[in-house]
Amino acid sequence: MNLINEKFDVIVGGGGNAALAAAITACERGRRVLVVVKDKRWQRGGHSKYAECMLTAHEEGWYGLKGYSEEDYFKAVVRSVHGRTDLINTSLLKLIIRRSKEYAEFAHAHGIRFLPEGARLRIVGGGQGLVNHYYHWLEKRSDRCKVIYDAEIQKINVDGDTFKSVEVVLGGRQRITISGDNLILATGGFEGNVELMKKIWGEKFEYIRFRGTLVNTGIPIFEMVRNGAATVGRMNEGLHPIVDARVPKFEAGVIARDYSIPYSIVVNALGQRIFDEGNYAGGVSEVTYTRILLEQPEGKAFSIFDRKVWGLFKPHAYPPFKDYTIEGLARQINLDPQALIKVVKEFNSHIVPGKDCTQGLDPPKSKNARPIDTPPFYAYPLAPGFSFTRYSLKVDERARVLRVSNKPFTNVFAAGNTMIGNILTEDEYLGCFDIVVGGVVGMIAGENV
Repeated sequence: MNLINEKFDVIVGGGGNAALAAAITACERGRRVLVVVKDKRWQRGGHSKYAECMLTAHEEGWYGLKGYSEEDYFKAVVRSVHGRTDLINTSLLKLIIRRSKEYAEFAHAHGIRFLPEGARLRIVGGGQGLVNHYYHWLEKRSDRCKVIYDAEIQKINVDGDTFKSVEVVLGGRQRITISGDNLILATGGFEGNVELMKKIWGEKFEYIRFRGTLVNTGIPIFEMVRNGAATVGRMNEGLHPIVDARVPKFEAGVIARDYSIPYSIVVNALGQRIFDEGNYAGGVSEVTYTRILLEQPEGKAFSIFDRKVWGLFKPHAYPPFKDYTIEGLARQINLDPQALIKVVKEFNSHIVPGKDCTQGLDPPKSKNARPIDTPPFYAYPLAPGFSFTRYSLKVDERARVLRVSNKPFTNVFAAGNTMIGNILTEDEYLGCFDIVVGGVVGMIAGENV
């Protein structure tokens, strides 16, 4: 494929849901499109390959789902950002919610199938299945809409407010310049930029397990900043709910997340309880607990539970530690046996008879408080999780990247986690929402090129 002498109507940077939605939308409008994917072909999908579901605003019975109004959706997102509507683009948020159902229908039209799950759509084949369908659609139209893999955008050339070309390294060796009339960036955040993340998080970097991919190093974001783009979000945002400590450092994906906490007590490496486990996945944001865990010695903790609750939650991909005594369990996970025996006895003695909460215990357990007294006893090792960074390019309702003057570049757009900070702030986010942000804003970008 000779790209040096070709000029494209649209260059799309990125290989996940947002980039592909943008590319397909532009391709369907007759544009000549080049998708520049940093992943190798067998790795393709970016952060999107770990998606599981999609949340849309819809009427009762659509796809067999419970009804979910635009108003309820908006309120849920606002709650997830602690009401800080001053920090997000509420007009863009409302537009995304209004078009969320349309994006699900777009996905269905391009081969994706769903299963109803409450008010959410479970993606058949998960995020990997979704992006594979999109790639297959583009491959059938490769005469006009091309995809190149193992291709990293290292420089973006802009003249004033107008994009001119990208400089791309192919296969880690050959550097070429590719010209285009428009640029859509959906290259994710910078959570895979190890050097930068170590500077931001210090020694806590070693504690964190990353759900996503090492290919997201943020170069396109920083290149646009060099060219005068405005940004939103802070660099130290992006924590994820607590995960199994045994998952890989990166690419932990969907296998990582813990579901045992509400049914257990959680103790740190000193054998001390650290928070109200009953509120986890409840009234307090889950990521609030991730930050508490991050402050513990070595960023380490264990969920401790017994046979009575085994089977009440989704198990980890890795088996729990198991023993018929608390002392034996403590030795397996390298805790002081007497400290763990003491904290379990103290917990059991403060459970209110006939209720599922504790009284006079600090920290309390507000619900699902059951005595830990029936062997065998179990433990999962826990670690702080990280999803995707929030620091991103500022955009308007047409997905155009804004300059520091707040005026848009004429032909540069952003979608997905490259602009997620316009919608989400701090660490929290509504489950199954980010895939919709990427899809809708990707469509919007593709419609405006």
